[in-house]
Amino acid sequence: MRIIYFLSFLIFVNKASAQYASNNIINASYFIDSASSFNLENLASKKLIPFKKDNKINIGYNVNTAIWCYFKIKNYDRLNDTTIWLCFNNNHLDSVEIFDVNTKTIMGDRTDKSSPYLSAISYKISLLPNEEKIIKARVKKQISFFEFSYSLNTEDYLVKRSRKNLALVSFFIGVVILLVMLNSILYFFSNKRLYLYYLLYSLLSVLYLIISTNYGKHFLFPNFLYFSECRIYIASLWFISLAVFLSHFLNLKKYEPKKFKIRTDLLCPYFSYVDQT
Repeated sequence: MRIIYFLSFLIFVNKASAQYASNNIINASYFIDSASSFNLENLASKKLIPFKKDNKINIGYNVNTAIWCYFKIKNYDRLNDTTIWLCFNNNHLDSVEIFDVNTKTIMGDRTDKSSPYLSAISYKISLLPNEEKIIKARVKKQISFFEFSYSLNTEDYLVKRSRKNLALVSFFIGVVILLVMLNSILYFFSNKRLYLYYLLYSLLSVLYLIISTNYGKHFLFPNFLYFSECRIYIASLWFISLAVFLSHFLNLKKYEPKKFKIRTDLLCPYFSYVDQT
């Protein structure tokens, strides 16, 4: 249990580290389309809100809301071409549609396209010497908590960060698989329920992190369209399994009957049958 706690902490600390910010951005702004009714043609009539690179757009829980983003990006080098990546720093957006001149690209959880990099939803922008481009994006997260930020990153930064995330998640998965095998053997020989609860908690932990770190979408099931729902349901089951594991480990039913009743009635009534068997 302590091993899983520690590794989970490392992964989320790694995800929270600072982004590399580029100075190629000239102007960024956004517009909240609460009914998802606007398109590129009528977007020009709306007043846009400034979008600072260090700030998150956070509209909380929403239903059928889209956010239009406007980016003016320039290559200040007068001699050399440059390539930068526009990143949307939330891997669980339903869809991100990028409009680059006459090109349209779409990525996200509700699409069969994933980002080239594990660390963020990223779009490649190529600029000629002293060239200026206008990139528009339509970001959508339906019936869920909706927040994201943007950054401009180099390919080298994204490669290093994605490799770091991949190594950490892969290491965590390997450790959990070993723990699952060990506790399966212990449960087989001892038939103690504690090992069964630990197995359930371990499996749910690794499934949640595979989805949360974008590992599942990026490597395992890129065409799967319901990772957002899986993330919510698995997190709920993880919380329930943790409550059952701790109550059994601490023997709350015997030593803290009131707390055990609160746990059973409020947190996980579904498992009351398990406790009685």
